[in-house]
Amino acid sequence: MILLLLGCGPLLPNALVLGDEIAAAVVLGEAGAGLGTALAFGEDQLAIGAPGLGQVVVVDLEGVELWRAAWAVPMGQRVFAEGLEVWAWEPGVGVWALEEGGTRELVAQLPTATDVDRCPGGTWVGVDGEGSQVSCGTGGEATVRCMGPSCAVELSEVLLGETTPQGGLAWVGDALCWGDAQLEDDPQSGAVRCADGTELWGEEGDHLGVAIAGSSLDGARVAGVFNKWVVPARARIPSLSGGTTWLVDVAPERSRLALAESGGDWAVGVPGFGSGQAGDGKVFIVPAASADATGAQP
Repeated sequence: MILLLLGCGPLLPNALVLGDEIAAAVVLGEAGAGLGTALAFGEDQLAIGAPGLGQVVVVDLEGVELWRAAWAVPMGQRVFAEGLEVWAWEPGVGVWALEEGGTRELVAQLPTATDVDRCPGGTWVGVDGEGSQVSCGTGGEATVRCMGPSCAVELSEVLLGETTPQGGLAWVGDALCWGDAQLEDDPQSGAVRCADGTELWGEEGDHLGVAIAGSSLDGARVAGVFNKWVVPARARIPSLSGGTTWLVDVAPERSRLALAESGGDWAVGVPGFGSGQAGDGKVFIVPAASADATGAQP
């Protein structure tokens, strides 16, 4: 792993570039890794999915690698962490508990699941169906179930709204939010909606709503894809409650972003960065002090 500070000055209003105007450690992936596809904070560490190589990489909050687990299977599409424990989902099998040294233990058999999540009490849940998603939080188990281009957002079998496939679904504190990324058509703005009525639309080409993260609605951030339609081309990571937008200034067109947050620390994954070159994937780790300085407006 390599630590770098990269970036160019932004030309978009009220926006700052990660790794330049916003201090961040940067972790770069190996060729074919897709590093940053999934992210999860534990205790003073970050688990990073690299499914292209079947890896989960664990780093400290300065981006220094602590250990990694690697198998010749598509691990790393979804990762989870709590304390010093790390888990990864293997599609078609279930969820594995990972340990330093490369050992693993199957803790949940979910062979037909198309998405999985870990509930606050430690129970593992899955949902079946192409494009379907699940998010388990303090308010219960929420799902997105898709029939072709249309998807239904449900909580405890109560319909909350409709969306399009491949958007994010996340509990932001006690609030459930989902993305309407509109990835089938380009360019589209995309949007994020929450059960309390909070709504944020992106700029044309953002496809906002691929990723959603935050401990509460105040300061929660959302992301979409690297947007070639804005000038200069950028990936935008706005806050749901206003304030400075974060920017990723280099990535392939329509590269999807990933987000994670814990205790004010943030991680931003750009799994397509460097694809076809020496590496593949980049993760920014933004400490709480840097994030607070560019957070939501009061």
